[in-house]
Amino acid sequence: LEQRAGVDAAAMGPGPNDILRSALFSEAREAVLERGCRAQPRDEGSAAPRPLNDILQPGDAFPKPSACAADENMRALCELLKEAAIGREVLAAVSNKNIFAMLGTFLVGCARANISNAVVVALDDATAQFARGKGAHTYVRKLVARGGSTDNHATSGLKFAVLHEFLSAGCSVLLSDVDVLWMQNPFTLPSLYRDADVEGMTDGWDDLTAYGYEWPSHTRSLRLGARNSGLFYVRATVEAVRMMARLKGRMQREAVWDQTAYNEEMWWAALPREPAHGIAARVMNYLCHMNSKTFFRYMREDDQLLARHRPVSLHINYHPEKLPRMEDAFARYHGAAPDVDLGNGLGRPTKRAAQGGIHAWHWGVGLKAGKWCREAPRVRGAPGSALGGRLVAAGGRATWSGISGLHFHAGGALDTPWGSGSWGTLKKPGAEHEDVLFADFIGQQHVVGPHADGWPRLTSTRCADFENVTVVVHEGG
Repeated sequence: LEQRAGVDAAAMGPGPNDILRSALFSEAREAVLERGCRAQPRDEGSAAPRPLNDILQPGDAFPKPSACAADENMRALCELLKEAAIGREVLAAVSNKNIFAMLGTFLVGCARANISNAVVVALDDATAQFARGKGAHTYVRKLVARGGSTDNHATSGLKFAVLHEFLSAGCSVLLSDVDVLWMQNPFTLPSLYRDADVEGMTDGWDDLTAYGYEWPSHTRSLRLGARNSGLFYVRATVEAVRMMARLKGRMQREAVWDQTAYNEEMWWAALPREPAHGIAARVMNYLCHMNSKTFFRYMREDDQLLARHRPVSLHINYHPEKLPRMEDAFARYHGAAPDVDLGNGLGRPTKRAAQGGIHAWHWGVGLKAGKWCREAPRVRGAPGSALGGRLVAAGGRATWSGISGLHFHAGGALDTPWGSGSWGTLKKPGAEHEDVLFADFIGQQHVVGPHADGWPRLTSTRCADFENVTVVVHEGG
């Protein structure tokens, strides 16, 4: 902290809600260029971590027999751990049937990184069948999120119940979301220090945001980027089991984002009527276990770092185009192969290879080539648009890539099965005479124009990645 005390106040964000503009990389950058991502011995004279209170001692039976006898699920898990765990550790990913393409890329990435102790926790039978078909160790655990939702945020919160089971059996877990690409084996390199109850990836992107700094306020306080709940190593200790038990309970009772609860439980010393967990926490090197902001905004533009440094993992957590960015990163670090489909057919380069692969993406949202599409002037409704007028006259109802439930309202409101949005006319730079529309919803922008087959079909092009889908208008409403 003392080394970072002189940072300009504007970079730190003088107000509690100001944007952080820091970009200080000297500590982590010099370390990885000199030594890579291998865990380093503790500096002489530095504080020693406290001893860990492991569930199992070296001579104890693994998995823990009393935990394995608890119920049918634990018996199944323990049988799997006997086969999958190496050194009482696994890499585990919780998944359902909504994300097979990404899960497949994740598993191939694990294989390319020689991670043989990866386990898929399947929330349904279809996912179990898919994972086993890929040769993955698979634990079927049919948990249901609070409220019954199966979207990413809802299912993400189920990880704590699963982790509680693994830890209770005496197995330490490197928890990984499936939008993580693995480039090296963190267990054998190793990039893990294994000297804390929880060792986690940060959403910070530089020394300041990852490791923290003293924030000037009326009281002295530490400020740092959130720890990401999609990638962390949790040791099978008494304290970690206690933390996972409380998180499991909160996910069942509260409408809270799993990452918010994870950070609260890590940092709060105690809660009303709740004792402290007493965990010891360590942050991972942000250039070894990277988030996608660090990679696409900073490392990609650092020629020396990009050429010489190989991260251990890359989590596509900042960007909505998760799978295509993951595919381009896979191509960069593992290359195309006859048995790998990177979204363009087996053995073929990605759809963005001709535009530079990882370099085709804007560091913010979408492809660099799609900037005009995202920023083109938009006017809600259909003033002066023959295409828009025809759409309204037909009743405004349509299907999107075969999915019904779209309704283009006359005033520019848009209903979709995924959420509300807006639509209207769009002026295409350099081709203002073209009669095209926009349709924007759930954070994604689209340009809608005539289809090659003619009316009532339209073609929608997503601004982020230029993916095309067919929109069919239902004439007569």
